[in-house]
Amino acid sequence: MIKKLAILLFFITMSSSVWAFTGLGEVGSLRGFVLGECPACGYDNWTSHISEGIAREGYNDYGPAWLDPQASGFGSFTLIPNGPAGDATLTGWRAVFAAAVDGEWNAVDSILIANEPGWHYELAELADTSIGATFFVVRESLDSSFVDVNTDTSQTDDVIGSFAKGWGLFVFNPTPACPKLLIEMPHPEDDFISIPVGLELFIQAGARAMLIAGAGREVLWNTQWPPYDNSKSLSDPTRNNRCPFQAAHETLFDLLDGGPADPLLTVQMHSYDTGAHGSLKDLQISAFRDDQFPNPPLRDLAGHIDLIHALGLDPVNGLTEDETIHRRVDDYAGLWSQPAYKFFGPDDTLDIASIYDLLGAAGNQQAEYSHDDHDVYADPENFIHIEIDEYPDALWNPTDWPRWLAGPLPPTTETYALAVEYYQPLISALDSVIRYYQVNTDTLPPATVTLYQATRLTDSEVYLRWTPEAADPNFDTYMLYYDTVEISDESPFATRMQSYLSDLYDFHKTGSILRDLTAPPESYFFAVGSRDAYGNTASRSNTLSVTDGPVDSLTVLVVSPDTLELNWESLPGDSLYRVSRLLSYDTAFVFWMNSDSNWLRIPVAADSQAIYRISRVIRE
Repeated sequence: MIKKLAILLFFITMSSSVWAFTGLGEVGSLRGFVLGECPACGYDNWTSHISEGIAREGYNDYGPAWLDPQASGFGSFTLIPNGPAGDATLTGWRAVFAAAVDGEWNAVDSILIANEPGWHYELAELADTSIGATFFVVRESLDSSFVDVNTDTSQTDDVIGSFAKGWGLFVFNPTPACPKLLIEMPHPEDDFISIPVGLELFIQAGARAMLIAGAGREVLWNTQWPPYDNSKSLSDPTRNNRCPFQAAHETLFDLLDGGPADPLLTVQMHSYDTGAHGSLKDLQISAFRDDQFPNPPLRDLAGHIDLIHALGLDPVNGLTEDETIHRRVDDYAGLWSQPAYKFFGPDDTLDIASIYDLLGAAGNQQAEYSHDDHDVYADPENFIHIEIDEYPDALWNPTDWPRWLAGPLPPTTETYALAVEYYQPLISALDSVIRYYQVNTDTLPPATVTLYQATRLTDSEVYLRWTPEAADPNFDTYMLYYDTVEISDESPFATRMQSYLSDLYDFHKTGSILRDLTAPPESYFFAVGSRDAYGNTASRSNTLSVTDGPVDSLTVLVVSPDTLELNWESLPGDSLYRVSRLLSYDTAFVFWMNSDSNWLRIPVAADSQAIYRISRVIRE
């Protein structure tokens, strides 16, 4: 199914130039606007203004009480209702994001201005002089009636102004290095480490867009079913899809995703409470709970060009303030994978933990939207769910807050400097591997294989075997060719799309049954090919007709106490019979001898046992 996005553009005068923006312009720092100081911006330290709430005391860990204590009533979240009025609001937001994808910033500005009385949103062009880049920021205006005193009498950490809508922050990079990369942080406040790390990933990787939710999960929830738990949140965009956050995700996906050959990749950043998930590594990485077979960029079984190997053997090898801090990759990262993945280093092969925990909540709206029509076996990943430990064991203990979360209050980039440094290996690895797959288009086909066996199983089935594996990081399927005339480009072939051949997605396979032949197997020629997700097709293998098959009407005659005679039916075309045997201490049948007749006498010894297998060699 291909999604079709219906977008109604209203209140728009289309601009002829992407850069001819005539609206609000600011000079400063994106880092400062999101998490620090930006004096020339309309306001700064956006994260300090996020709507806060507590529905169940102690249920979620928001960090140390002095960091950014939650205050119920600081800001709010406006639910977009079901019905025509709510639908019109979401249609308007989709128009905003569609215009942003097209670089029509005057159109974005026009829609926001027209809807400002109801939405309270504006567009700013932010020239970031610290990194030499320009960003377009869709942000909510502050409501100064909300004041957060942060539970003490000091005014130095007071925050004036929060959000009445709480719908989030949307940042666009008009010149992205990775135009098919979207960064999301859906759980501010609770996942407090996710924003500084996700912000750095957005900047360093040159992503297309960044979405940050504007309200904590406990700000608004379904009070009909107490007590509160996160599944009942209405201000959580991973659970409530009637919000601009989801409208942004859907619009960007519909307009930018090019399917398996050119996917829009969403990296959704979370952080987890150590007390509730102590068995996890510092990074819990998955392709979402419905996908236990991660593909590039998470896992590359062919060449190991993937996130795990980009981390290196020792991701953390000393920090600025403490050179003794080290973290090996198998202690630093876990990957939800079946079977469990391994790190293949030059001298070490390490097991990477695969734990079924925090893989994305069931019903995660962004993950489910991205995974509609996603083939978990073969498609490169288009959604990555990452949970980072809020208190990694190598750095934190209950008395070490000044080192782990230092700096001023309310929190800024300085507060999280050590946390960002500790997770910089993750940022760098993601940047490296995503750029590899998004910038370096795959033009190489899988390896060509050699077909060496075609065994007749029944009147309509053969078993094909080939070598070597058709290794490819974006492998899609083997292609089993069959034809009653010599194999050609016009010959029919079977792929993993046939239900009984679904395991042809795995390039490690080197054999498969081909069924439903309409003529006797001896009437066919066979060959094997393969292709990757980018449509690169390997050259076909050599061609074989049936090479062997089972004998018919086998009988066993005891000739003497130490001799058995085997007899079987001879068929036209038989030229040789191959005899293999399995001894009690063997693990597989091994070749024993050939016979050019349809009978064979076998000597046997007392107390010995063996299993014999005889196959017809139809063609050498």
